[in-house]
This record gives sequence, C-alpha cells and structure tokens, in this order.
Amino acid sequence: MSDSDTELLIDHDVNGNGALGEAPSTQRTLNTFFGVIVPCCLSMFSVVLFLRMGFIIGQAGLIQALIMLVIAFIIIALTVTSVCAISTNGAVEAGGAYFMISRALGPEMGASIGLMFYLANAAAVAMYIFGMCETIIDDFGPGGQLLPSINSTGIPTSQWIEYGYGTALLFLVAVICLVGADIYAKAVFGIFIVVGSAIICVIVSFFVEKEMQVPVVNPDWPNRTELYTGFSSQTFHANLYSNYTYDYTIPNGSIMGFIDVFAILFNGCTGIMAGANMSGELKNPSKSIPVGTIAACSIVCFTYILLMMFIAATCPKALLNNNYTFLQAINFWPPIVFIGIFFSSFSAALSSLIGASRVLHAMAKDGMFGPALRLVKMTNSKGNPYVAVVMTWFLIQVVLLIGKLNAIAPLVTIFFLLAYTACDLACLGLDWASAPNFRPTFKYFSWHTALLGVISTMAVMFLVNYIWALAAMAIMIILSAISHYTAPQVAWGSISQALIFHQVRKYALKMNVQDSSIDSWRPGILYLVRDITASVEGLLFVNDLKKSGLLVLGHVNLGSIDEEDMESSKRKLNAWYDFVKRIKSRRLSSIQLAQTYDWVPNSFCDYPAWAG
Repeated sequence: MSDSDTELLIDHDVNGNGALGEAPSTQRTLNTFFGVIVPCCLSMFSVVLFLRMGFIIGQAGLIQALIMLVIAFIIIALTVTSVCAISTNGAVEAGGAYFMISRALGPEMGASIGLMFYLANAAAVAMYIFGMCETIIDDFGPGGQLLPSINSTGIPTSQWIEYGYGTALLFLVAVICLVGADIYAKAVFGIFIVVGSAIICVIVSFFVEKEMQVPVVNPDWPNRTELYTGFSSQTFHANLYSNYTYDYTIPNGSIMGFIDVFAILFNGCTGIMAGANMSGELKNPSKSIPVGTIAACSIVCFTYILLMMFIAATCPKALLNNNYTFLQAINFWPPIVFIGIFFSSFSAALSSLIGASRVLHAMAKDGMFGPALRLVKMTNSKGNPYVAVVMTWFLIQVVLLIGKLNAIAPLVTIFFLLAYTACDLACLGLDWASAPNFRPTFKYFSWHTALLGVISTMAVMFLVNYIWALAAMAIMIILSAISHYTAPQVAWGSISQALIFHQVRKYALKMNVQDSSIDSWRPGILYLVRDITASVEGLLFVNDLKKSGLLVLGHVNLGSIDEEDMESSKRKLNAWYDFVKRIKSRRLSSIQLAQTYDWVPNSFCDYPAWAG
C-alpha cells in the first residue's frame, strides 16, 4: 500500500468524512435559505412553470395534470426522505449527491451513479438554455410578442442561428461559473425576488385582465388568434379532461400521451438536489439540506397547483396548445414574464452547471476513473474547479445540438430518476444491512419509504422511455465495471460487504452444533505462519486438506497497539491478501498484535492450530 493510500485510510472515518467528522477546509458561507431553498425553488420554477404549465393543462387536462403532479411529488417525497436520511448521517462534504451515494454504496456504484447524476445536471443546463432561446425567439423573432409593432421583422431565426443563441448564453453561464460560485450566491436572492415578482404578476393578471384575443405562436397557423376568456365555468369544465395532440415545437412529431406530458412535468420537480449540490458551501449541510429541501418542495407544489387551477379556469385548450408563452400575452405587463423566464432559467442553468462541475471535481479528488479525470482535480486559488467547468461546458455544447426543449426533457428525466433510485437504494441497503454507521437523525425515514422510492422511480423511468432507461442502466453497469478496476482503495466500505456480513451472521446464528454429525463434519484449520513467502507449500497442503472446511491464515505481529504498529499490520495484511489471491487459496486472513509469541489471542483459539 502506498503512503497516499495509507493517509487516505487514516484521514477518513466510517462515513468517509474527515477524522472527527469536521468540516472540509473550504469556506462555508451559505445558510438554509440562500443555499438550499432558493436554488431548489429556482431550479423547479424555471422552464416548466412559465413555458410548459399551459401545455400540460392543454394536453392532459386539469384532472390528469393534478394526478401527474401528485405522482411526481410522491416520488420526490420518497426520494427526499432518503436524501434527508443520508444528509443527517454525519458530516456532508462537497460533491452533493455523489458524496452521499459513494459513501453509502461504495466507490464503484458511487462513481457510476455520480457520473450519471453529472450527466443529468449537464443535460438540464441544455434544457434551461433551450427554454431561454425559445422565449427569446417567441418574443423577439418574426411576429414576436415584445416587438415594437406587428410589422417588425425581429431577430433572425433558423436552426443554426438558434444554436448560436444557445452557444452565447451557455458561454455567459460558463464564464460566471469560472469566476466562481460566489457571484451566483450573491445574486441568487435578487434573482429569486425577480422570479417571485413575475409569478405574482402572472397570478394577479388572471384577475385583472379581461377577455381578449391572443396571437397564436404555432407556425402551422400563421396570423391567427385565440380567445382568452378570463375566469369562466365553461372554460374550466372544458379543461378538466385530456385532449392529446401534437407539440408544435417538434416538426413531424407524434401525438403526445400521458407519459410524454408527465416526463415534461417531472422536469419541474427535479431540482431537489440543487441544495445538496451546494453541500460544500453550506454552513450546516446536515441541517440545511433536509429542512431546505422539504420547504422548497412544499412551496413549489403549492405554486403549481395554484397556477394549474387558474390556467384551467381562464384559458381555452386551443390557446394552451398553440401558444406556450400565453402567460406573457395575458399579463398586464408582458415584459415581466420574459424577465422571469430568462432569469429563472439562467439561474437554474448556473446552479446545474455549478453542481455538475462540483460532482465531477469530487469524483476526480476521490481518484475515480483513474487518470481520465486527473486534470479535473485542478482548481484556482479560491478552490474553484475551473477544469471541471470547462469540460462540462464542452459537453453541454454538444448536447445543444439536439435543438428542442421537449426532445431533451425525457433524457433529463431518465438521468435524474436513476440518481434518485440510487439514493433510495443506498438507504434501503444500509437499513436492511443494519449498518452500524447508518444512524440518521431524520425520523421520518424508514426502509419502507426507501423501497417504495426504488420501485416508483424505476417504474416511471421505464414508462417515460424504456429504451433510454435500458441504455442508461447499461451505461451505469459499464461505468461500475470500469470504476471497479480504476477506483482507489478507500475506507468508505461498501454496501455489498455490509449485506454479505448481515446474511452470513444471520445463517451462522441458525447453525446448531448439537445436531452436527460425522457425515457433515468439516475441518476448521488455523495455519500460523511467520513468513508467508516461505510457507507456500505448507499453505497449499493445508488448503487441499480443508476441502469444504474453513482455513484461517494467521500471523502474530510483534509490537504494541500504537499507530505505527497498526499501520504496519494493515500493510502486511493487504500484502497477504494480494499474495494469497495469486496462489488461488480460499481462506480467511488474520493478523494480531502481541508483545511476544507466547501470547495467543482468544480469536485464534477456536481452531486446531498448525504452525508453519
């Protein structure tokens, strides 16, 4: 074992935290409101609230939309209980969901799930950029709603020009992230006030604006308007039921369905990890993450229900299905909606890019995927992982080639659902294994909520798009296999080892020595050696002799119980494991510290002893 590996083993406790669970060296400045509630709310409020809430009501109707919302927030609530359990189970360092999952499931699963969560955040950035581009084109393109006159030509639009707009916006987001998260943290409250004001203006507009004609944005229906009725029982009744049709933003697209619309709605609930992503900057992450995440989910759920009711009562389906920016057209001051969409999407893109780069940097610091992420460890003098930001920017630039918001939404949903499944699975395994290092202070968690979370997220993942779900799981398995061979030796432990111990103990306690007979007798041999390399022939002989019995390879290391001698024993034991693997011997190994060879520990006395 190298000195760096030894230091890693010494410096981490059973949860993978620092030696007494102390906070990391980076400065922590954010409280619950600014570090968790605001980022979570802004991530959820962005694209879906302003650009797709009417689309959801127009396609699915109010009844099915509320059913979708209930299903989405039940899944979210189950996952939030798991996130709260992990975050209250000791100190939480930078890396957010990756840190929590890797310390629970082990480095192999943690690395693969962490990378999938990284991809989910990167794809989410692209989705927010698409939302901003769509709003800019609808408002300032040909026939835009914010142009000075109806005859104005507006800004040029085409597939590659729109890609250019997205590239410029992404570059601005990346530059801010390169400067550091401090700018985002300082500006986030102002953005929250702007977005909150836009939402209040939208709600007030439902009451103050009367019946009017609203232009249709659907390019298949040029120069056409639809009626905005205001509060009307007839409109409300017509909007209760579904009317699935085409999405005008996707050329030659198929008719939408319940699952298609649900996948888009669910993206408005996937911001629950935004606070966890900021774990490295939170003053008290173990308190802030559960309290802030639950508060943010409650605020968002209430706001969604309120807007769904108002939209269903005032806007006919023809308007909802042919103008996704109708909230701007019916507002008493239309620019405030554009400002709300732009700033909420921009802040969500910032939050996701910062979170993604932190996850990638945390994996690189842990040595995941070997030399492939070696450069990502680099940071500036303030600790900002600029290489991780640049790599993430490049990946998002490629994702922008997909070109449409609704086309990328299912992909983002799949990746986030897979990360949520991993959180639930981690808590479920730790609880089932009765792991002594899993003692969350969050009292509303149980293995029942974790199991329901795993089942629900997996079910929804396959319902959204089973092909993408299978592909995502295949990618995760491949990444797990790669990380199995590239992950460094760590002291976090692994959930698989905890489960194996739990099952072995369970069945060992069921053994009844009183019922044993000569026919079922198996030898149990303790083979004591001083130098394993000089005892290979004896070891192979005893290994053949034991057959289906139990062989314990033992050694007494002279010394005292101090740090230096303990580390010597650890290094020797690891060397023994490697050596015995090479000679293909199935055995248990044990090294004990003693002052002299005359002292034999009790754990050695349960087996017939052979000296070598």
